[in-house]
Amino acid sequence: DSNNPNKFIDYEFIYDPNNFVDLSGSKWAMTRKNLKWAKKDTGEENFHYFDMNNIPHKERLNALITDFIKENIDEQKIYYDPEVMIKYLLFGQYRLIISDWATDKIYGICCWDMNYRYVNFRYCLVKKGIRGLSDTCRLIFYHAISSLCSLVNDGGSLGSNTLYQY
Repeated sequence: DSNNPNKFIDYEFIYDPNNFVDLSGSKWAMTRKNLKWAKKDTGEENFHYFDMNNIPHKERLNALITDFIKENIDEQKIYYDPEVMIKYLLFGQYRLIISDWATDKIYGICCWDMNYRYVNFRYCLVKKGIRGLSDTCRLIFYHAISSLCSLVNDGGSLGSNTLYQY
């Protein structure tokens, strides 16, 4: 009901990027495991990232986005506002690409925006079939924006149990 300002809409998950620096301890065991899987599945020892304004191969990014949409549209993994998602991915002000510089392989893209209070994490698209790649890309995002000295609003769960558990 739009007349009820106290109506629950969704959870908001707020993170401090500095908490992603030290990944020791049992709390981070699954994340460390996912990072190892991503390195093993890709053969990459160190993933790199760069700002979208400097992307050398835009056609590879377009292919990643197109593949993601084709693979997920039938599974309803694109939950809300697909038009907004595409605008962020293609034209957003804050985007970074996770890649291998030597081979120009693109593994993922993260998009965000900012307001007076938070860095607002919007989207993380990753190449399908690589275990742990989503965690790897999110961790790279947190390291990349840590100098902004801002908390990150990682959004809501959108009714997804896996997003809530993450």
